[in-house]
Amino acid sequence: MNASPLIALVTGTYNRLPLLQRMIASFERSLPRHINYEIILVDGGSTDGTPEWCAGNNRIRLIQHGGLRGAIAAFCDGARCATADYVLLANDDVEFRPGGVMAAVAHLERNRACGAVAFADNRSQQLGYAATHRTEVAPGRLQDGQKTMFTYAQVGLFRRWLGDTCGWWGDQDEVMRHARTYGGDNYLSSRIWEIGYTVDAVEGCAVDDLIARDQLRAANGASGSNDSKRYYERYPQGALYPGAPIISNPQPERLRLLVLPIYERSHPAAMNREYGLSEALAKAGLTWEIDFQNDQQDIVAAVKAWQPDLMLVQFHGANKRLNAHVLSLCRREKPDMVIVSWNGDAHEEGLAAPDVIEALRQVDLQTVVNAAVLPRYAELGIRAAYWQIGYKDPVGAVPRAPRYEVLWLANCYSERRKRIAELLHGLAHVVGIFGNCPGAYGNTHYDFAMSTGLYQQCTLAISDTFPGTVGYVSNRLFQALAAGAFVLQEHSPQLETYNGLRAGTHYIEWRSLEELEDLINYWIKSEHRKERARIARAGMKYVRANFSYDAQVKKLWELL
Repeated sequence: MNASPLIALVTGTYNRLPLLQRMIASFERSLPRHINYEIILVDGGSTDGTPEWCAGNNRIRLIQHGGLRGAIAAFCDGARCATADYVLLANDDVEFRPGGVMAAVAHLERNRACGAVAFADNRSQQLGYAATHRTEVAPGRLQDGQKTMFTYAQVGLFRRWLGDTCGWWGDQDEVMRHARTYGGDNYLSSRIWEIGYTVDAVEGCAVDDLIARDQLRAANGASGSNDSKRYYERYPQGALYPGAPIISNPQPERLRLLVLPIYERSHPAAMNREYGLSEALAKAGLTWEIDFQNDQQDIVAAVKAWQPDLMLVQFHGANKRLNAHVLSLCRREKPDMVIVSWNGDAHEEGLAAPDVIEALRQVDLQTVVNAAVLPRYAELGIRAAYWQIGYKDPVGAVPRAPRYEVLWLANCYSERRKRIAELLHGLAHVVGIFGNCPGAYGNTHYDFAMSTGLYQQCTLAISDTFPGTVGYVSNRLFQALAAGAFVLQEHSPQLETYNGLRAGTHYIEWRSLEELEDLINYWIKSEHRKERARIARAGMKYVRANFSYDAQVKKLWELL
């Protein structure tokens, strides 16, 4: 996740807890994982449980006014407390439409002379004035004196530095400080225009306004006409737009990344905290992750809204959610986007299946962990490279795990692996098998914390590979070595060539089940404890230096 918040949601409220909860929920649904945010709520003395609810939500920073001091004071106080790059000012009785917040971020990132994005709302539609959602406009002037109309944001996403420069809703302006509730949104937008930045309406950026008719609305309405007079006194002819920014934008544009990893049906992203690749990519740029296997989010619509510089897909075969046609539609929405595919499969027939090849025609770089398929890709004119997975340190504390002399984490979906399980069960040692295997003690699939605990406790760990592969090893080898385990690894052709891991230095190699049994019986002896520890330390040091997800992302940039 980004170290500092990208977006701050700022709102004021008074005795509207159900509406407030709906608004915040719609905002949070609009954000993908790895987008950090903060919520700043200014309360006008609610007695309906709002302060108590806020106290139980560690995402919310509560500012208590103790009484109704008006929206101008609320939004100014809230916005000045924000630390995020962008500040989203919104009433507590709106709901954000899906995709709109990220579309607004993308627009601001791409358009440096845009100061804010105005969200269309349905107020006029509800009152019968318009057929659809729309943004509002206010009078303004161009440099040649020509009159025009400028968009202003009732609900909007603002650059924080620019909002600070403009004074937000004007509580310190000589005229606007006498207003209470209305005109603050017009004032901020007018200030942005006169500094030379624009307030833009962007497709997909919209809210549904519930227009709560309650005590708060009645109190606000009482000061409406006076507030409007204050705004028109401040801008009798509207803002004067100079045509270009008169203050340079100090905010750098960042990479926008769209990541589509595979989360299995039994381990959806919502339940999975171990997202190493997306987490590392988030350090390189603004990252939007979509769990395309489990969620129904439209990938093409996400590309259209986010306009990513790079899309990384974990493509293991075509389906209706992700295939050659879908990738071609994504290309149409962002022609200059770089598309990288990563396939962690071992089986060459799957890596070169016709539907996979068809999809790879839309990809700039195919990356694999089985180098055996690279010559086939070269024949087909597909740019491809070897790119390995990284290890993932567990989130939170490592649980206390049982100690086994021999440990094997694997799923026995082949006859060969079943024979390995039979061999291990027949040993005169304390053996622990975890996975979808006969006689297993449990399954640690995607449970990196328990896997780490088991690897840290065992005397030696077993790792195997698949026949016919080149440079291929399971991610469990990297997890085991990173945890400090002494590993007996099955021979994988050119493993050192592609990964730098050396037999006898970082692990001990075996080539047959008979040799595996002999090596287990040899290395398990206490007289080899120091040598085991030396090799395990070397393996851990090498993997932690070269196979963290941060290191793997660096390698990806080098490939690109």
